[in-house]
Amino acid sequence: MAFSPPPTIGRYKVLGVVGKIDDIVVLSCEDKLTGQLREMKAVRSRLSPPTSALYVDSSHIVKVIDLGSEAGWAYTVTEKVRWQPLSLMKAEKQSLTFYTLLLEGLLRAVKALYEAGIRYGYVDWRVIYWSPVGPVLDCVGISALVCDQTYCEGIYELLADSKKMFDVRWYKRALNLARREEIDKALKVLIDGYSSDARRRLAVLITQLAQAGKAAEPLRREILRVALMKRLDLAVVYDLEKRAEELLGAEAEESE
Repeated sequence: MAFSPPPTIGRYKVLGVVGKIDDIVVLSCEDKLTGQLREMKAVRSRLSPPTSALYVDSSHIVKVIDLGSEAGWAYTVTEKVRWQPLSLMKAEKQSLTFYTLLLEGLLRAVKALYEAGIRYGYVDWRVIYWSPVGPVLDCVGISALVCDQTYCEGIYELLADSKKMFDVRWYKRALNLARREEIDKALKVLIDGYSSDARRRLAVLITQLAQAGKAAEPLRREILRVALMKRLDLAVVYDLEKRAEELLGAEAEESE
């Protein structure tokens, strides 16, 4: 069975399976050298996690104690996480203060990973916990936690928009629609996340492009790509409007 780990991985005796996150098995284990109980994340892979994960120093990242690869299993061993999972808190605390603390903490965590040379992947909300210092990323180096500089910049720009509360749900919904190639629906969801002026102008622009047919498809995808990367402010909308005007003008000339 793919998710059945061996009784021993490295110097750790596997005590039981705590849970699964996608392809990752979360294990309770015992260090045979010290007798201490640890938490392990293991995945079927021939590649070892990056050793730089051992040297990441951030209060927003669970400390990696050990890592390696054995018998086809790549693993990281971390401190035990006893904080409250973020998923349990999101529905309870919908405030600007909460999301500001969340994004600021994630920004610091991602920067720490980036500086350590870990620059790929994405954030999975199931492995973000809430502690007295804010959000804490878990499972560094094996799974869905390591991000790139674009993500850092995106968080920074979202924090700069102090006029509204940032709710991760609308962004994730738009991203899922985009992955399913439902571009129009994704754009509509994104419009709801922006300030009234930008939203109004973007809505008019999208309506105009929808009438232009297939010729406007690349620009519509560009709008979606930019919007998913960072906050879509008026300066960006103005640039997109100019490009749309040129496109629609060229279409009109061809029809004549």
